[in-house]
Amino acid sequence: MVASDYSISVLLLDVLRRVHRDAPGMSLEFRNPSESAPAELEAGEVDFIVNPESQNSPLQSGAILFEDTYVIVVDAGNSEVGDSIRDRPVSCAAPRRLQKRQARSAAFRNLDG
Repeated sequence: MVASDYSISVLLLDVLRRVHRDAPGMSLEFRNPSESAPAELEAGEVDFIVNPESQNSPLQSGAILFEDTYVIVVDAGNSEVGDSIRDRPVSCAAPRRLQKRQARSAAFRNLDG
């Protein structure tokens, strides 16, 4: 499976817990996302890719597994950021006090059964 650390922590931890409980002898191999992931899927080297919708290959089918939001709150008087908060390098370099990521997974809601 190809998935980022973020995707694993948001989406797949509950799946992994259930696999561990229901199929303790099963093992999973995770690979980091890369430009070669679609070719690896086509070649049968990986069975599943979790990536942003913008990175989907038009040659492969896909489904939205979860949606998340990322909100950055900045003091309006912050002269270091100003109108450039939309500039990713500037926003990533800014000091942070609190970050909270929130994701909703509709695809895996019924895993408790």
